[in-house]
Amino acid sequence: MQFMASGTRKADDTRFESEDRPPISLTVCTRRYNTMNRTLRAFALAMFVALGVSHVAFAQTDTEGHTVTMEVAAINVLAITGDVTLTIDQATPGSDPDPVSGSASYAVTTNESAKKITAEIDTNLPANMSLVVDAAAPLGATGSTDVALTETASDVVTGMSTIAASGLALNYTFSATAAAGKLVSTGYTVTYTITN
Repeated sequence: MQFMASGTRKADDTRFESEDRPPISLTVCTRRYNTMNRTLRAFALAMFVALGVSHVAFAQTDTEGHTVTMEVAAINVLAITGDVTLTIDQATPGSDPDPVSGSASYAVTTNESAKKITAEIDTNLPANMSLVVDAAAPLGATGSTDVALTETASDVVTGMSTIAASGLALNYTFSATAAAGKLVSTGYTVTYTITN
């Protein structure tokens, strides 16, 4: 019978320390490598696409267009310069009082065709009195002479088409007979209108 000293063991029972560890799996390492490789390739592809899209986006800002909507509306405007004061205060003995004249001016713009200007007074004058107007016409139009102004609109300029003119005369003549009697100073409004 053989006895062995305490704390010793037979040589053939001796095991390397490495034998106590689990064996390294080659399959697991390969899978990890493949997964990492795919991740890197996906990242690289994403970066390539991002750079491409960025380049396209910047290229699109080199030129850009938008819609500009335009319109020219119908325009018919006029303006009158100056008020007129007409006073009859003289007569030749044996004749009716002498008529008096005065003038103003107007400017007109129209971008339409076949327009005319009418004139009317806000209140008819007393009997035996009259106020007439002679309106100068812009180029290409026709002015009417000695138009008696009443509450009913009358044509003073006709045949206006696409014109812009200023400094056009409005010549007034105020007359009254002896039978008209006296008229205290009274303001009347004469209205001009552009119409068809």
